[in-house]
Amino acid sequence: MAFRIPASAARSFRIDLASASALSLGLAMLALTTAVLRKSLAAPDWLLALAVALPMVNQLLSPAWSGATFLRRKVPFVRLGAYLTAVCLVLAAAASVVLPRVVGPRASQPLVWGVSAEAMSFMCLTTLAWLAASGFNVLVTSVYRCNYPVFVRARVVSRINVFKLIASLPIAVGVALMLEQSRGSSDRGFVWILVVGSLALVAAGLVYGRQRVLGEEAYPSGCNGRELLRQLVPNNLLDLLRRNPHFARYQIWQTFNGVGNVVCLPAMTMVMVDPDKWNMNYTEYLVLATVIPGVTQMASAALWAPLVDRLSPSKARTFNTPFWVVAWLLFGYAAVTGSGGWLVYMSRAAMGFGMSGADLIWSLGSLHYSRREDPAQLVAAHSFLTGIRGLVAPLIGGALYAAFGNAVFFIGAAIMTAGGIGFYLQDRAERRDPAFVSEKDA
Repeated sequence: MAFRIPASAARSFRIDLASASALSLGLAMLALTTAVLRKSLAAPDWLLALAVALPMVNQLLSPAWSGATFLRRKVPFVRLGAYLTAVCLVLAAAASVVLPRVVGPRASQPLVWGVSAEAMSFMCLTTLAWLAASGFNVLVTSVYRCNYPVFVRARVVSRINVFKLIASLPIAVGVALMLEQSRGSSDRGFVWILVVGSLALVAAGLVYGRQRVLGEEAYPSGCNGRELLRQLVPNNLLDLLRRNPHFARYQIWQTFNGVGNVVCLPAMTMVMVDPDKWNMNYTEYLVLATVIPGVTQMASAALWAPLVDRLSPSKARTFNTPFWVVAWLLFGYAAVTGSGGWLVYMSRAAMGFGMSGADLIWSLGSLHYSRREDPAQLVAAHSFLTGIRGLVAPLIGGALYAAFGNAVFFIGAAIMTAGGIGFYLQDRAERRDPAFVSEKDA
C-alpha cells in the first residue's frame, strides 16, 4: 500500500537518504577488503575467518555507544564514528603503499602463522576501521525511533535502504572494474577501494551533521569520550534479559539464525576466490556477493516493509528464514557439484530476498520490546549479542569447512531451520501472554 512520508519527518528523511547512501558506499568498500586479503595479500584461512567476523564483532562496542550517548545528542557521535573510520582507511591505504617500498619483498613473505607483514598491517587497520564504525547501528536506529512514527517506520527505513543500494552499488561495481584493470600494471590497485571508502565516509559525516532528532533539543551536544570507554562492558545486560523474558527468548532464536548464516560466510568467500575453487576476480565476486543480492533486496523491499510494520519480529522472522535456508542449500549444492552457474545466481538472489526483510527486522525488531525499556539499551544489547555470535561463528565455520568441506553450507541451513521453528513458537507465546506489551501497544 502506498504511503506518504509524514510532513514532520520529511527533512530527516532527506538527510537520512543522502547520508545513508554515502555511509553504505563507505562500508561496502570496507567489506570488500575481505577479498583483498585473500586475493592480493594471500591471507591464510584463519585470518580470512577473522576478517569475515569483523562486521559483526564490532557490535560488541554497541553498549559503549549506548551508554555514552544516554541523554546526549546522537548526531555528533555518528559523525565521530564516520570520520574515525575514514582515517583508518586512509592509514591502511598509506601502509599498503609505503610498507612494500620500505621493507621490500620481505613485506609479502609470511612471518607469523602464515601472515605477511603487509597482510597483518592491513588487517589491523581495517579492524580499527570496523571498530570505529561500531556505533552506526545503535545510534542511527535510535534516531529512527525518535523521528519516524512506529506504524510507518519500517516502510520509511525500507525506502532509505533501497535508495542507498541504488546510489552505492553502481559506484562499488565501477571501483571493482577499475581494480581489475589496474591489476595488470600494479598489485596495489586495491588502494582505490580504501580511498573511495574514506571519501564516502567523510561525506556521510558532513551530511549527517545537519540531522535533527526529535526530543533531543535539551540534551548536551558534546561527545562524552570518558563515558564511552567506561561503558565498554554492558553491566546491565543480564538484568535487562531477566526483566524482559520475551526479548531474551527472541535473542536465543536470533542466535540460531545468526550462527547458521555466519558459519557459511568464510567458506563462501573461499569457494568464490580460491584459485583451486571458482577463482573469481574482484568484479565477479562483487557481483555475486553484493550486486545480485542488492538487486533482489530492492525488488522485494515493497513486500517486506508493510509486513514488518504490521507483524511482530518473531512472526516476520518465521516468514523470512526459509529464504535464507533455500539460499544456503542451493549454494551448498553448487559448491559440492562444482556446477556454479545459474544455481549460484539463484542462491544469491534468494539471499537478497531474505536480506530485504532481515535487515529491517534486525534493525527495528528490538524496538518491539521497548515499551517499558530504554530503546537504546535494547538495541545495544541486541547488537552486543550479535557481536558475540559474530566473533565465534566464523571461527566455527572455518573449522567446519576444514573438517567437512562444503557440507558446512548444509549444516548452516539446518541451524537456521531450527531458528525459524523457534521464532514460530516465540510468536505463539507472545500472542498468548496477556502480560506482554509491545511498542505498538502504546
